[in-house]
Amino acid sequence: MRARRLIFIGLLGIAVVAISGTVMAARRVGSEQDSGVFRGPHLTLAPVSAGLKEPTFVAWPPDGSGRAFVLERGGLVRIAGPDGQLQPTPFLDLHNRLAWCHRRRLPQP
Repeated sequence: MRARRLIFIGLLGIAVVAISGTVMAARRVGSEQDSGVFRGPHLTLAPVSAGLKEPTFVAWPPDGSGRAFVLERGGLVRIAGPDGQLQPTPFLDLHNRLAWCHRRRLPQP
């Protein structure tokens, strides 16, 4: 009976340590995700612009301006300045030239 009690106490202790470690890790990840930053072992992601709707592609022109051309899923091409501020009007609107095809938008012929 004493051996069972010791085994039970040991397993309970292991469970408490595992749960507290998981809670601490979740709090750390949650606080970083709330700030918009994701940290991994070899990669850190941080938002550079706000106000985009489902961005799918980004490209930087080789002119040294620091601008970024961002394609949104709906077909809008937006320009973000070097500070991440979006221009008020879209650079290009392709939504009339796109058609839905299996969750992707493909150019219409």
